[in-house]
Amino acid sequence: MKTALQKTIMACLLLSFSMAAYSETITCTLTGTIVNRKSKNLLIVKETGDMRINSQKIPIKNNSFHFTLTTDVGEAYQLVFEEEYHNVWVPIKFFPFNGEIRFTLYPMKEAEKNWVEGGEDNKLYMDYIKMNKDIFGRRIQVLDEKRSMLQNEHAYYSPASDSIRAVLSKLKGADARRPIYMAMEQMRATGRDLTENGRLVSRGYDSINDERNILRYQYIKNNPSIVSYYLVWEDMRGAKSNRKIANAIQDVYPMLAAKYPDHPYTTKIGNELSGLIRIRPGAKFIDFTAPDLTGKEYTLSALANGKITLVDFWGSWCGPCIAASKLMMPVYNDFNSKGFTVVGVAREFKTKDELVDALKKYRFPWLNLVELDDAHNIWNKYAISSGVGLVLLLGKDGTILAVDPTADEVRKELEKRL
Repeated sequence: MKTALQKTIMACLLLSFSMAAYSETITCTLTGTIVNRKSKNLLIVKETGDMRINSQKIPIKNNSFHFTLTTDVGEAYQLVFEEEYHNVWVPIKFFPFNGEIRFTLYPMKEAEKNWVEGGEDNKLYMDYIKMNKDIFGRRIQVLDEKRSMLQNEHAYYSPASDSIRAVLSKLKGADARRPIYMAMEQMRATGRDLTENGRLVSRGYDSINDERNILRYQYIKNNPSIVSYYLVWEDMRGAKSNRKIANAIQDVYPMLAAKYPDHPYTTKIGNELSGLIRIRPGAKFIDFTAPDLTGKEYTLSALANGKITLVDFWGSWCGPCIAASKLMMPVYNDFNSKGFTVVGVAREFKTKDELVDALKKYRFPWLNLVELDDAHNIWNKYAISSGVGLVLLLGKDGTILAVDPTADEVRKELEKRL
């Protein structure tokens, strides 16, 4: 039986596909002043888009910029300084409308001073950000100061964690770093990465985050708007690893989807929620069709029929994904003739050239399909739009046996089943 949430998702997805997003074109003028930074360009992209595919460049001249944005959907956008995008960036969020939006933008270390004005949605968003700062800002600052002090005294991370970090700093390449990352993740999962004082600070952050999330979803329920809907979309990035957030999203999604049935958030959040519900051991995989490098199309259900199948969602740009795939090659070689197969699905952007080079270099012996520019929305359907990848182990009947298993875990499953 389908749950009420699943029925809501399906109804909203069907409705959203059958309706045009919006018939009215929005023409928005962006003007801005840049303070104390030497930057040549800004990048602009929808929050539901991808900087690698959809971004446009806005030139900065004499510490100011002017840009006319035309869109047919009222959803959040972001501005990113081009030089930050290649390292770590702080996005400037805004909501277009028929009118002028004015920006005052500061260096990254002063990003909290960035200001956006113009349009009701931008005022709502800026007021929401200010409300959070007023309520939680001082407490977060105190914790930041405690953490910084402990780090300066080498008393925040545990000695074992410091040792692992020291090893990591000397290693180069994803292959060498992957086992270290896995060890660090295991330490984090058991709380052994921090000292007792470090754990106290960490629990302080967790407590604030819990309070902030309760307040956030009370706000969303009481103030349903495109801004609130965007806050939900923003949280989808962490829903896979945070059950509390996933539950909160599931609670408010039907209300917002009913109010905005033809909005892109309805489809995208619906897909991600469906993926969160379905991508778990014991469930069936989500079928899809995608081409190989020659353009020949394959359907996952046909490839996996009657075999234990590892589905490897990766990309030529994803070092950790490539390192994990390389570790899987001996397993494939040992069990491929016994009823085991691997299907790679590479998420690429603008061109297949880097994938071609990666396959020549790493020589993965299994079939690799291509998801170019998210043409089939596969990452969205599998709730990994903002993630680096995913590995699924499927049984002969299509049941998901494991999510993100290691090569050793796959080998043990195959030894039991083949």
